[in-house]
Amino acid sequence: MEYKTDKEDTARIETELRQKADKEDIHQLRVEVNRRALEEAFSQIKEKLKRMPDKEDFERLLRALERKADKEDVAQIREALLRLESRMNLQFVVLLLVIIATNPKVWELLGQILPFMK
Repeated sequence: MEYKTDKEDTARIETELRQKADKEDIHQLRVEVNRRALEEAFSQIKEKLKRMPDKEDFERLLRALERKADKEDVAQIREALLRLESRMNLQFVVLLLVIIATNPKVWELLGQILPFMK
């Protein structure tokens, strides 16, 4: 009987050792999977951070945008000044014509000058 008990004990011990080994292996596999997942997540975060602009990049881009906006503003102001200048020239000509047309002394002077021009 002892022999049979020894066989049963050996089988039971073997089964327990396998179960314990399986649990330890599963635990080790879980630890390894978690470690690899963390490493992968960390590397993804590092890549995202590398692609994100830092403070210096942001400030450099902001300065570039300001320069571009300044150039556009200068161009718009220049266009507005040219339009204003042409309007002022037109108003000057119209004012001169109104002065000439309404002043009788100008008509007399023109009447005296025009016969000599012929």
